[in-house]
Amino acid sequence: GHIARLPHELEPPPCFENLVSDNILAQGFEIDVDWLLLDLPWTTAQQVLGGSMRFHAPGEPTPVADDDTFVATEDLFATLDVELDDPTLEAVARMHVATDIGEMRRAFRVQLLWLLGVAVVMVASLAFGIRLLLGSVRSSLEQARRTENFVAAVTHELRTPLASVKMYGEMLHDGWAKDEEKRSEYLERILRETDRLGDLVDKVLQKRRLSGAPANPEPGDLNLEISALAPGLAVAAGEDHGDLVFDLGPDLPPVLLSPEAVREVLVNLVENARKYAPVQSRGDEPIRVVTRLNSKRRVLLEVLDRGPGIPEEERGRIFEAFYRIGDEKTRRTVGTGLGLHLAQLQVRSMRGRLQALGRSGGGTVFRVTFKTQKPSARGEPRAG
Repeated sequence: GHIARLPHELEPPPCFENLVSDNILAQGFEIDVDWLLLDLPWTTAQQVLGGSMRFHAPGEPTPVADDDTFVATEDLFATLDVELDDPTLEAVARMHVATDIGEMRRAFRVQLLWLLGVAVVMVASLAFGIRLLLGSVRSSLEQARRTENFVAAVTHELRTPLASVKMYGEMLHDGWAKDEEKRSEYLERILRETDRLGDLVDKVLQKRRLSGAPANPEPGDLNLEISALAPGLAVAAGEDHGDLVFDLGPDLPPVLLSPEAVREVLVNLVENARKYAPVQSRGDEPIRVVTRLNSKRRVLLEVLDRGPGIPEEERGRIFEAFYRIGDEKTRRTVGTGLGLHLAQLQVRSMRGRLQALGRSGGGTVFRVTFKTQKPSARGEPRAG
């Protein structure tokens, strides 16, 4: 061949004439076909392809594509832009990659189920959290309402006896009571209102004491304790109105009790019945105090009245501290909402259970279920 002459200013010296006139310089490289078509693709496939992909080298049978298999074909010579003098060599450089999409589909389904499970847990957690939040808000609002009612009730309970004490004290001081009978009456009313104030303070202190006091009941005769309390309970405001009767069942087994707790429970339940279900006349059915055995041989103490009854949705809440049905601003009956709560605390201290139930024919049944004493395997008594 012949190459173009260099410009005059670049002319080589005469000694290089033979190098630039009639000689040809050529460069190139030789490719190992086995390395290019077999070794290199196999090595690359092992480094790049995943577990669900299978490499088919040139010369191997062509994989069949179906619903679970995806086949990708690659012509190495076409990719490298190699011109072939022999067209039959094109098939030699054709290789295939078969992908198991069925396995991928199953893995995707597992991942989808896992994500759905996580989403369900997150939604459930969110719903549970919102429910707890709403419950907390409702509880706070209810507690605020009960506190407001309690403050109003205590204010009323304090104001009324204080006003009475002040009024009768001033009347005595100013000499309104001319005779000894009047002075005695005024003093009696002052003492009565003072007792009322003392009772209110005692209830608040009793709640604090019972909330943290350990339970230590002992076996005892329930009928004996109630019989000792009956004369005092029959008298209301210094007079026996005949509104209370006792029906004590015979042969009751010993139960776990505390004499003080039995007295407080019975006094609170009877006072509650007289307040909300008063007996108007001698002909009306009186409030009943009953002791008996139920079908499971458990000893029961029941206080039954014929009042308006308690709505079923309120029966579990009347034992909460300071809870009273209705609004203090419109309520006519006096009280602080602590009586039934204290009765429940006293019953729990005796390991019993206090319930408010509807009464057939109208009214309410307050039922205390006591723990009875059963002989143990060694003959010693144990709670049942």
